Amino acid sequence: MTIQKRNFEYQPNFLAGFLCKAGTLVASMFGAESVETAAIKNKAVTAAKMATPWKAPVAVATTAAFSEVEVKGEEIESKLLVVLSVDGVSPTVGQRVLVKNEAEAKNDGIYEVVRTGKATKESWLIKRTVDANTTSELQDAVIVVEKGTANGGSEWTQTATVTTVGTTAQTWVGKVSPVTTVAIAYRKAGQKIPSGATTRVKIDTVVKDPGKNINVAEGFYEVPVEGYYSVVGNVFYAAQLGTGGHSNTGLVLLNGTQASLGNQTYSAQIAGGNIGFSVECILFCKAKDKIELAIYQDNAAASEAPTAENNESFNRLQVVRVA
Repeated sequence: MTIQKRNFEYQPNFLAGFLCKAGTLVASMFGAESVETAAIKNKAVTAAKMATPWKAPVAVATTAAFSEVEVKGEEIESKLLVVLSVDGVSPTVGQRVLVKNEAEAKNDGIYEVVRTGKATKESWLIKRTVDANTTSELQDAVIVVEKGTANGGSEWTQTATVTTVGTTAQTWVGKVSPVTTVAIAYRKAGQKIPSGATTRVKIDTVVKDPGKNINVAEGFYEVPVEGYYSVVGNVFYAAQLGTGGHSNTGLVLLNGTQASLGNQTYSAQIAGGNIGFSVECILFCKAKDKIELAIYQDNAAASEAPTAENNESFNRLQVVRVA
């Protein structure tokens, strides 16, 4: 095993299981569903043992303070006749909203949508939920956000000692759960890989991306939060052209720079069928880092090699936050 400052390289199946910092057992580095299942089970068991006051999930969470609103007891109402929109989502009546960015933090908390609002016709109205309107209900409360551009899939804990709801400031501290950073995408369209060069294989189709971290326009995964990420990728050719042998190496790029190198493989020329090359690693990443899939190929005839098309198992990038 080669250990570098920013990544760990390993051979296929080297990590049959990986024990995360949070105690989640990732049963397989290759199965996104097993990662999610393990994490969810671990969280449930931990909550039961620790008696953590988990709240029912909220649909969305704020990213900034509301503007032009009036606070009336347990309610917040818009002064404008507009539709309620939070983090790119318009929650419906009855859905829950985590308010965590108000200028006066005493007004933060968990609310329920009473009125959604109508453009030019009606203001929106939200009210504190019954499971978060007392001091005991809010002490160390933990909640998961289901949707949203910035906060979808995140987890938040209320860390302040709230002596009086509506008078004492609330403090909500967030983190991104490993479950919500399971992302899988592949390149559906064919791509010609030139000889003698390292080429980015731009993913263009999402299989799973609850955190909305995959940029299919540019073909990369954007890291949502600092941490360790398992990255698994492969590149498959539809056929290799020319004569002689090929030298092929899968790569993971981090911010455009090689972060991990797969095994270099020499293969004989074939006229048809599929042949693939993989790369696997664990990277330490910072928020906004970009993870990309790439391939280096070199052949005696200096010919291009076309990638396989229309198969979500080929030219695939899988990213999972593990710690």
